[in-house]
Amino acid sequence: MWYTLTNKSKWGISEIQKVVNRDLGIGIQIGMNWKWGSFSVYSENELDIEEEQKKYQNEVEIYCFDDCQIDHLDSGAEDFTFWNVDFTEQIEFDDGAQIIEKYQEEGWNALDDNGFGEELDPEIWIRGGISLEPSTSP
Repeated sequence: MWYTLTNKSKWGISEIQKVVNRDLGIGIQIGMNWKWGSFSVYSENELDIEEEQKKYQNEVEIYCFDDCQIDHLDSGAEDFTFWNVDFTEQIEFDDGAQIIEKYQEEGWNALDDNGFGEELDPEIWIRGGISLEPSTSP
């Protein structure tokens, strides 16, 4: 069964994307905080909406559902950090400011052009409560 999931708290959606350049041994973590958003989530079993909203009143990782699709995200603010390639230690990267500037101008192509082509699975959390409503489709 499909449901529409939205955040209750303003700026309640956190998204983390990671890309790596193995030749340089550097990873970039791009953190996005979204003001509002909606997702289509699927559960093989019918959900008790009140129970799910109570269960996830503090935090939920949206990929905990059987399927999840992003419908809409609004007003994001980005944060960039540089890591070693395994994302175990935060590092300084001399060319980091230039890559970020190019990324903000050109998007993902700038990362590809600079050898950051390997994307790791994104992570998305909703904090501060959710609203969940039945939906007919994603």
